[in-house]
Amino acid sequence: MQNSISAIDSLPFAPGGFDNSFAIDDRPKPPPGEHWIAHIRRIDTAYFASMRMPLLAGRAFSDHDRATTGDVAIISQSLAQHTGRIRIRLDSG
Repeated sequence: MQNSISAIDSLPFAPGGFDNSFAIDDRPKPPPGEHWIAHIRRIDTAYFASMRMPLLAGRAFSDHDRATTGDVAIISQSLAQHTGRIRIRLDSG
């Protein structure tokens, strides 16, 4: 058995982390006063491997991901199925 260590800022489904609104490219925005909200947790690059949670598509975070290299996000399977796509844009404000 292989052991590994990882970090997360707040456990899933527990208070903490932060929320951010997001938009889906090529889809109308929600009506004024309504937002799609993402519950965000910051993790290190080994989190999914340490938790033995395989990614179904795309890639995990890497040590090369930086603020200057563009936005990167990992979304749930239910969000990908609901939106019918994986290209999602986080709102910056």
